Amino acid sequence: MICNGIANNHSGPPVCTWHVIRNGKPVENADSTVEILKFGPEDVMIKGANAVDSQGTAGVWVSGSKGGTIGMGWPVMTPRGSHLIQAVGLEKLVPSVVEAAQHSGIYHFKYSMGLPGRIIPVTTSKVVTEIQAFGILAGVKAYHLASGGVGGSEGCVALAIEGEEEKVEKAFEIAKSVKGEPAVTLPKPYSVSSAADFNYDAAAQYATLGI
Repeated sequence: MICNGIANNHSGPPVCTWHVIRNGKPVENADSTVEILKFGPEDVMIKGANAVDSQGTAGVWVSGSKGGTIGMGWPVMTPRGSHLIQAVGLEKLVPSVVEAAQHSGIYHFKYSMGLPGRIIPVTTSKVVTEIQAFGILAGVKAYHLASGGVGGSEGCVALAIEGEEEKVEKAFEIAKSVKGEPAVTLPKPYSVSSAADFNYDAAAQYATLGI
């Protein structure tokens, strides 16, 4: 989230102080539950998403009983007119975020291959996929053609780029600069046990959160 700069939106202890910036300077020992209360109409939170549909609705997977980071930030920001930007890859495209919400929930599942949760539709955010990103960065039109693959192409998307030649070339250079980036790995503190250790019991996995 951004408060006169960028601010961390993490509902737990302030462990990532480098995520919190106000007026271009890091906020030391920041507590996002405090920072969010300083938000006004000029402030912005930037958050990812776990789903997006063709209507431009983003969805956030929430396993925390208090609503996770989106539950901590969104209800405060919305009435204040603060801005929420959600960056989400087209690999997460689903037919309907609302439909996904209707078939999920912390207590909805008997079996689960990970922590059970619910998709929360976020209806007032500014969604930025690869399509919007190319428009912002290079001023071109992008069209989603295909997704997925093997041999390192898992999660990829194929896009067609159209526009003025100079802008298309700029977009192509941007694409080349990020193609083949190494996979993001999870820090050890955030590693969780295998679902198989709990016989895929959704309730047992949820109980490990201690909430």
